[in-house]
Amino acid sequence: MKKTGLIFIITIAYLLIFGEIVTGLFHISMKSGNVTLLWLLVQDLPLFLIMFVIYRWSKIKILWEHYPVLKSVGLLWYALYTLVLSLPLNLLMRHEKISVWFTIGAALVAVVVGCVEEFIFRGLILGAIIEKTHSLFIGIAVSAVLFGISHSVNLAHQTVTATGIQMVYATALGVFLAVLYLKSHLLLIPIIMHGAIDFTSLLVSQGSANSTTTVQQAMVLVVIIGITSGLFIVTGKKQIGSFKEKFLNKSVE
Repeated sequence: MKKTGLIFIITIAYLLIFGEIVTGLFHISMKSGNVTLLWLLVQDLPLFLIMFVIYRWSKIKILWEHYPVLKSVGLLWYALYTLVLSLPLNLLMRHEKISVWFTIGAALVAVVVGCVEEFIFRGLILGAIIEKTHSLFIGIAVSAVLFGISHSVNLAHQTVTATGIQMVYATALGVFLAVLYLKSHLLLIPIIMHGAIDFTSLLVSQGSANSTTTVQQAMVLVVIIGITSGLFIVTGKKQIGSFKEKFLNKSVE
């Protein structure tokens, strides 16, 4: 899996060098929510360009097919839950005011981060693994684990416990996002889901670079994600099964 290894190593190296070493050299503080938002944009946009070059060179296939709007709403129920119910309740309980500009900035960052990370982990890495092994199961498992491991770079600015919780949650989320992609044959679906989750997280934490998720919260989220992923797999056997055939026989988009 040379392509997978190359993409993952470049991603981690970039995040460590650009995301951690540079912040240290220039004494950039992540305590300010506005600074965190700006830094995430500055960090992720060049990474996307690097990965796009790799995409063109590697010729890894990415499916981008039409998916019915009503079915998309069904797949994105968790995104709707976080935006319509979870986010408002969290903000009400915290009694905190968030500026319009910060909200707009958080939305922009969520879109960029969602696009970049899904392009890397579900588009390139998952695609490269399936291309090499012809196994959807291996693709889902390995890409999800690598997605979880990628969050280990956050050890530079948060505790081992917080990072460990984040890695476990990210791994479970990686499985969920991969299933969404396999079921819909449309990378936009996991991008929207990822963006909605990040947007909610950024507003609730007010842009904090440190994870505030507790063990109990992570366990609940993992269970919800696990059950939902299982239901989508059971109800989407036909679509997921056809993904492999279309993927392995489809020209690069």
